[in-house]
Amino acid sequence: MTTEPTKEYSLEFRKEIADEAYFRTTDGYENLAKRRGIPNELVWQWVEEFHPKGPQPNDVIHCWVGMFAGDRFAFYDYLGNDDGADSEMLADMGEEGEFDYDLFYAEYFDEPLPVADALADATFSTSTAESAALARAVALGVEQVNVVICYGDPFLVVPEDTVFRGLHYLGVYPDRPQR
Repeated sequence: MTTEPTKEYSLEFRKEIADEAYFRTTDGYENLAKRRGIPNELVWQWVEEFHPKGPQPNDVIHCWVGMFAGDRFAFYDYLGNDDGADSEMLADMGEEGEFDYDLFYAEYFDEPLPVADALADATFSTSTAESAALARAVALGVEQVNVVICYGDPFLVVPEDTVFRGLHYLGVYPDRPQR
């Protein structure tokens, strides 16, 4: 349903509002509408117009934990360093290219720590996803880790039950908070 006031706003403005609402607003669409002086229903309408439903970045989160044998520099080199070269980790999964670092969280800890502590530091949007990842780590017998990786690409396919260079793939979990 398109409301008449939409015609009063340019395509560029509608897209700007939709992008701000969808990607950057942390205090709700209603507050964005108030700040911009537009009706709240238009914000929702424009988000739907420019970001139709379907898998979107960060709707899910892939998670790996483990004991990486190399040092901090070797770990980040393994992930890829945004220099145009393919990521070795993606190559281990049968993929080419680099990670989208806007969807990526990785941390190397100098000293191993309990897996629950490492996952608590990760970038989960929901406690449900974090709890599911922790349950999977426990089921695999992973207790101490020096690495945690989270990645929000809904189109990445990772072979189940894989371990790459000491990193256990815990799975992919829905991670979009409900509005």
